[in-house]
Amino acid sequence: MDLLAANDLITNDQVQAIIGPHTSTESEFIAYLGNHTHTPILSFAETSAVDVPFFLHTAPSDSIQVAPIAAILDAFNWRAAVVLHQNSPSVASILLDLVYATQGYNIRIMDRVALPIDATQDYLDNVLHNLKEMPTRVFIVHMLPDLASNVLRQANVVGMMSDGYVWIATTSIGSVVDSLSSDMIEKMQGVVTLRPYVRETGHVMKFISRLKARFWMENRSIDNVHNPSVPLLWAYDTAWALATAVNLDNVSSSTPGATLLGALLNTPFD
Repeated sequence: MDLLAANDLITNDQVQAIIGPHTSTESEFIAYLGNHTHTPILSFAETSAVDVPFFLHTAPSDSIQVAPIAAILDAFNWRAAVVLHQNSPSVASILLDLVYATQGYNIRIMDRVALPIDATQDYLDNVLHNLKEMPTRVFIVHMLPDLASNVLRQANVVGMMSDGYVWIATTSIGSVVDSLSSDMIEKMQGVVTLRPYVRETGHVMKFISRLKARFWMENRSIDNVHNPSVPLLWAYDTAWALATAVNLDNVSSSTPGATLLGALLNTPFD
């Protein structure tokens, strides 16, 4: 969903709430649109620097992963690392938290390299060749899966995926690994990635079973139906939270957006 689509939904279709988008860059723009029009925006993007009243973050902050990343570095006695990240204001909070977390283990973040989402092969080659001159061989990747795939593919080309190099990818990749193509998975062999954990409770497993059965009924040509990704589970829960809030209040007041926002903040849905 882009800004124009969101604006059309609010202005012409008069929607009272929007779920999404699931990427941080898009959510930043749409959050401010929702705040301006008093339309609640529910986003399960893992990263977000947005702090406005009508924007609700329905996924855990990705800063929770900085502690395990720092612990991994310490466990293998890696005392320095370089962070490669997508060039977006939304990553600022996790970068700062990562610096603090690693300092607690006496680990140094030697450099932070911002990459444009549309980085070309030549651009990545130049960046990676410069990184080869760094005294550390440990790299932390925090970016969208497509850009990460391009970075790791080029790292392989320039000989930076061999023994002696360490690549750690954040949950922005790990949380969608089940939906990645086999080609993309192949490019990431040897990379350690973190992913959010959802307990396999009876409720969760029943939902997964129902979802897979329905998906197979509607897509019989697909033999292997994967379990839903964590973002999909978050999206499902987000939709249920919104439905619960609507049931709490009929949002028919003169200020439906504010009324719905209040119902969302007070919903007992867990």
